[in-house]
Amino acid sequence: MIQFIINDLDFLCINEEIIKKIAKFAKDYKIPLIVDPKRNRIKYNNIKATMILPNLYEWCHLINEPDREKHWRDQLDNKEVLVEMAQRSLYYLGNFTYHIIKCDKDGIIAITPSAVDKNIYNIYRMPPCVTQNSHQQLGCGDVITGIMAISIDKNSESKQVLDALNYANCVVAAYREQPWLKMPTLKDINEKLKNANSKKWQEPKGSLTKGITYLPKENEIKLSDFKTIVPELYSNNRNFKNVIIDLLIEDIEKGNSGKIHSIILDGPAGCGKSSLMQYIISKNKEESITFSVDFSDELLNCDLNNLEIYFSDLRKKYNIGENRILLLIVDEALKKKKNIKNGKSFIEEHGVNILNAAHKQNIRFLLIDATFNEKYYLISNEVKSRCKKYALPALKNRPGDVPIIVAGILRDLSKSRSIEIKIDKSVILAFINKLLKEKEFSPREIVSNLTTIFNKDYTQDIKVLEVKFDSLPNEYKNLEQKFFLNDMYNIK
Repeated sequence: MIQFIINDLDFLCINEEIIKKIAKFAKDYKIPLIVDPKRNRIKYNNIKATMILPNLYEWCHLINEPDREKHWRDQLDNKEVLVEMAQRSLYYLGNFTYHIIKCDKDGIIAITPSAVDKNIYNIYRMPPCVTQNSHQQLGCGDVITGIMAISIDKNSESKQVLDALNYANCVVAAYREQPWLKMPTLKDINEKLKNANSKKWQEPKGSLTKGITYLPKENEIKLSDFKTIVPELYSNNRNFKNVIIDLLIEDIEKGNSGKIHSIILDGPAGCGKSSLMQYIISKNKEESITFSVDFSDELLNCDLNNLEIYFSDLRKKYNIGENRILLLIVDEALKKKKNIKNGKSFIEEHGVNILNAAHKQNIRFLLIDATFNEKYYLISNEVKSRCKKYALPALKNRPGDVPIIVAGILRDLSKSRSIEIKIDKSVILAFINKLLKEKEFSPREIVSNLTTIFNKDYTQDIKVLEVKFDSLPNEYKNLEQKFFLNDMYNIK
C-alpha cells in the first residue's frame, strides 16, 4: 500500500501550492492522503483528502476557536457536545472524509461516514487505553498517524478505519508503559488488544447529516464569483461548468469540426436546459458561424416525403448563407409525437431520415429533453451515431450549488426593491439536507418555499430582509440546524 502523509510542522516549508500538487497526484493515482496539521486551515481549503488528524489544541485553531480547548475537553462525555464538535469539524474541514481528533489523556474523537448512508456522519468517542503504569511519551500522536496510514487504503470504509484506530490506540497504550522512548513489542501490543473493549466504544455517540460540508465558509455569498457564460446560470460545480463550455463554445460556437453531427442535451427538470436554449438563440449574430432557432413547434411539420427540399427551403426562409450552420432547437423532443397509436416520439420514428437530410444541408439539431437518460435505449443506434450527447448534472449531484441557487432566487425576488438580503445559514442547510434525503428535489421547490417566505416577511418599509429558519415549513426543520441559528449570510 502507498499513502501520502503531510506531517505539517508549520515551518513554512509546506505552502498551499505544494499541498495542491500533492493532493492532485494522490487523486490521479488514487492514493489515500492523510494530513497531520498544525493550526493553519487555509492552505488545506482547496483540496480533497482522506483523513485529518489534529490534536484537540490544533483542532480548536482549525475551527477558529483557539481559546476553547478547555470548554471542549471538559465535555467530551456529553453526547450533545460531541455532535456539536462534529458540526464544527465538518463545517470547517468538510473536504476531509475522516476526522480523527486526538485528545491525548482523554482519548480520541472519530467522525466518520456511515456505512449505511453516505450522507450521514457518525461520531465515536474512544476512551484512552491507559493503566496506572502509563506515563507520558514523546510522539504518541505521530504513532497514531503512522499506524492509520499503514492500515488503510483507497477502498477502506468506516469499519476498517475504526478497527485501525482501535489498534493504534492499543499501540500507544503499550508505548506509554515502556521506558522513555522505547517502542513496545508485538507481545505488548497484543496484550492490550485482548483487553480493549472496542465493541463498546464503536457504538456511535451521535450522528448528523453531511449537508454541513456544503455550506460556504465565508459569511457572504457573492454571486459574481459563481458566474457561468450563461448569465442566468450560476454554479460552483466543475462538471456543470464544463458541460456548458463544451456545448456552447467547443461545439456550437465553433461549429463542430469534422463530420457534421447533431446534439442531444439531457438533464433533469430545473437543471438549466431552458436557460441554455434561450441563451443559444440570443447569441445569433451576423459574424456567428451558427444561427439558432426554436424549432420545437415546427418539428412535426417536416415534410417526410421531401426532406431535402424542405430543409433547403428552410435555409432560404432564414436567409442563412452556405457557410453558416442552421441549428434547429427542439425542446421536450421525446414528447413530440405524430402517431399517437404506437406511442413513439417523432425522433424515434423518423430521426435517421430527418438527421440525414438536415446534415446534407449543413443543418444541425439540438434535441433537448429531461427524459433522454431514462429513455435513451428507445433511440436507435443510427440516431445516436449521428448525435453527440451532453448531460447537465442534476442538483442532487451538486449539493454545493444549493447556497448559490438560494442566493440567486432571493436576489431576483428583491431586484425591484432596494433592500439588503440576509439569510440564516440554517435555512440553506435545511434545503441541502432535504436535497440529500429526497430522491427528487429541484430548484423549483426552493423557489416555491423562498417565495412564500419572502412574501410573508417582506414589507415595503424595511431596508433589510432577513430570511429566518422559523419561516420554513416543519418538514425542513432538524435539530442539528440550531448550531447555525441567527448566523447570517449576506447576499451580494
